[in-house]
Amino acid sequence: MYPAVLEAVQDHDVGQPPLKIPDFTRVALKLPFVDRLNDGYSAFKYTPPQVISATNLVALLGSAIYGQTVAGTFEPACNAYASGGQGETYMRAYTVLDSLVPNAKPVADISFGAAASIPYTLEAFMNVLNQPLFGDGVPLCDNYITLFNTTVTSGMYAPVPVKGTVAVRSPLYPTEETFEDVYGYRMANAFVERNGVDCESLKGYSGR
Repeated sequence: MYPAVLEAVQDHDVGQPPLKIPDFTRVALKLPFVDRLNDGYSAFKYTPPQVISATNLVALLGSAIYGQTVAGTFEPACNAYASGGQGETYMRAYTVLDSLVPNAKPVADISFGAAASIPYTLEAFMNVLNQPLFGDGVPLCDNYITLFNTTVTSGMYAPVPVKGTVAVRSPLYPTEETFEDVYGYRMANAFVERNGVDCESLKGYSGR
């Protein structure tokens, strides 16, 4: 059984005429391997509330189709992570309202360092990341496909296994919790996305 998956991402739109949107950051805890269609084998990923850059209205509205979306600010402001020194990286997310309060706690405080090995294969992450997304909004799915076969995820840019700590609180998580020994991969990815797809049409989706 897979636990929740944290996705802390900087999205960059390479441009598909006539629409091109500015870069934005997003963070969310997502639950994979949900039997959305009740068929016993099609895997979907449930997306509870997520925080998205307050400066990108298009991204906020697009996410709101699927459920609760919170406008936020991030450290660093326009990147998936920043160097914390000694090989560690970090990212912090705040709601817009929290960011106006001095010394407010972030809704997500993420810190990772490189690990020699982790208990999950990259193939497992490929499967999890590419499951169709659904939320509490309209009964449609987001067919978001993360690509692992491009130049930004190969050679000297190959994914790096990491281990770290994740602290979360509302609205990302019902209670305030800190999770130790969190495993993942630090990487850059290209992606292809189809929004507002009929979930039934993704029946049997393999995620690869």
